[in-house]
Amino acid sequence: MRPLRKSTLAASFLIQAAFVFAAAALAQTRAVAEFGQSSLDTDSVPNAELVAAESIAVLAPIMLLAFQFGGQIVMSRALGFNEVPTSVLTSLYCDLWSDPKLFDPWSRNPKRNRRLKAIVLFFVGGIAGGWLQRTAGGMSCVLWIAGSVKLAMAVGWTTWKSKQAAKS
Repeated sequence: MRPLRKSTLAASFLIQAAFVFAAAALAQTRAVAEFGQSSLDTDSVPNAELVAAESIAVLAPIMLLAFQFGGQIVMSRALGFNEVPTSVLTSLYCDLWSDPKLFDPWSRNPKRNRRLKAIVLFFVGGIAGGWLQRTAGGMSCVLWIAGSVKLAMAVGWTTWKSKQAAKS
């Protein structure tokens, strides 16, 4: 498969959405009780081996999300958005401040503009995710929203007109 085919892009985002939905289901059903909690109360669990087994179970949704993040990074690279790392804010700051065209007019530096927009969106997304985590149902709510966005993107790729179709 070619990486820029609409079907490849749609399949990638669909798979990413499935991983996020699976992690959301694990959080929603409490199949992994401590997923999304900030600490584990070991005093209420009498058996230390049970605590260790439950703590290892939290790796299942984290693993699903890690695979999804890998797919997200690969897609950003395939689409040519190398200047916007989708998971590491530090490299975004580094690339922004080391840009030799940092102070060029807005219309002359689209890479810098994307980096600035990404920083703002990371910040807004972090605040929104934290607020949703605390007020609207916890981790599962945030993951259902993220999976829905991925699913919408997959559907968008299938309905997007190709350059050839747009010319005719």
